[in-house]
Amino acid sequence: MFYPAWFKNYAPNKEKYMPQECQPGQESVRNALKSQFAIVRDHVEGVRACEAVAIHDMRRASRRLRLALRIFRPYLKKSERKALSREARTITRALGRHRELDVMVTMLREHRKETHGLWKRFMDHAIAILEDRCERAQRFCMDAADVVGGDKFQHAQERLLASIDTTGCCVVSLAQTELLDALEFVRATRKWWKKSGEAEDLHVVRIAIKHLRYACEFHQSLVGAPMEAYIARLKEVQSVLGEWNECRLLEDMVLTLGNAADYNLAQGAPLVAEAYGERAAVLEAQFASEGKALFCKKSRKAFEALLETTAMDCCRSED
Repeated sequence: MFYPAWFKNYAPNKEKYMPQECQPGQESVRNALKSQFAIVRDHVEGVRACEAVAIHDMRRASRRLRLALRIFRPYLKKSERKALSREARTITRALGRHRELDVMVTMLREHRKETHGLWKRFMDHAIAILEDRCERAQRFCMDAADVVGGDKFQHAQERLLASIDTTGCCVVSLAQTELLDALEFVRATRKWWKKSGEAEDLHVVRIAIKHLRYACEFHQSLVGAPMEAYIARLKEVQSVLGEWNECRLLEDMVLTLGNAADYNLAQGAPLVAEAYGERAAVLEAQFASEGKALFCKKSRKAFEALLETTAMDCCRSED
């Protein structure tokens, strides 16, 4: 998996920007960070109770927080940003295993209603194993809740917010640069996947689109209604790739469980795996078509035009 330079090391050239503090930037970064902090904190008890929705929401907020720390890095003190990023990464990873297993169990249970015979016997077997693993993964959810509820995480938030300094960096210019680079990353990863055809490369495309969407959401207030429509299109494509990823992971899991099962149970595994593999292929083809329309050169030019007309005045504008 590869990432472009902007994603790891982006830092605006401040010589291009105004010498004073960017007030809109101050508001943008605070809103972005505080909103994710609030979501993470609000789901502590739900995560302790291993509620699926709470786990999903906290994990998603922790990912958004990590990207916000990258996007707004010119405004944040490096040491405080890295300290909080480590905490957020710990939360994301702790919740990941339970979330992945829970999705698999949910999918198998839903599809089990439509099966019989060999299929159903194997699916019952697979559900029992995955539910047991999901239960054992609950301890990681406790770890994530402990991190969020601990003093270390709270103090890291306070220090980070206190370190915000928007002097010299215009948020409109920052947004335009970040969003165009994020779009180029999607286009580059999609081009790479089209050449290789590998599932792992399509997975990189999926992550790149997710990052683009999050960046668009963080900067939505700067652009206005047109950005809302663009985000809606990204969500549609994300939904397709999200289901594709779930199907391919479950296909692999089914084959693994089948190889370890007794013969009378294992007979149903290839049939179940084939069904998920076929669905993944359909979704991959769907993305190939929708992705071409959304990330072609014509669409890129339209996105550039969208960013040129912001909903707010740039802080470098003349009086």
